Amino acid sequence: MKKIILPLLSGALLLAFITPTQAQLVEETVALKVVKKGEEPKSVIESIKRDFPDSKIDQLAVLPRTLANRKWAITRENGNLDGTQPDFYEVSAKGRNEQFQAVYNRSGQLISFTERIKNTQLPTPVRQMLADKYPDWTIAADHELIKYRNGQRNAAYRVRLEKGKARKHATIKEESGEIAILQVF
Repeated sequence: MKKIILPLLSGALLLAFITPTQAQLVEETVALKVVKKGEEPKSVIESIKRDFPDSKIDQLAVLPRTLANRKWAITRENGNLDGTQPDFYEVSAKGRNEQFQAVYNRSGQLISFTERIKNTQLPTPVRQMLADKYPDWTIAADHELIKYRNGQRNAAYRVRLEKGKARKHATIKEESGEIAILQVF
């Protein structure tokens, strides 16, 4: 019994020393209010045009105001709100083959986004990996889901491959610069 408890305690202490401490997080839930045409912050609109140049804005909403029970959780480290309420803007937009939702702060800095893209050219590393693994197959269609949050970009791809009349579907994941095929069916 002592032989089991001692390594467990040693492991727990070691884990406590190597685990980074996290800042205290405070969450605040607020609701969205749609921004009227002409009242959009110039910095946010310029950032949207820069980040998503071929898209048409469907809706721009401001946080924190109550409207239709749509809510986001906004987290700030150490509860430091500096006595002010945060100003964030959510935008929903569409492009030719894409849809996205993004959140910007009042100075136009991109906080997070989710983008869905259909039938567009896949990134070169993804195309190259598919060409290496399936050299006689062609990419017939694809769907991309790209997410950005906390400075990290992750993507998932669903690709239809064809070789004559034969078809395969591949699911690919891109995370922290690493690309992997999850499944082929």
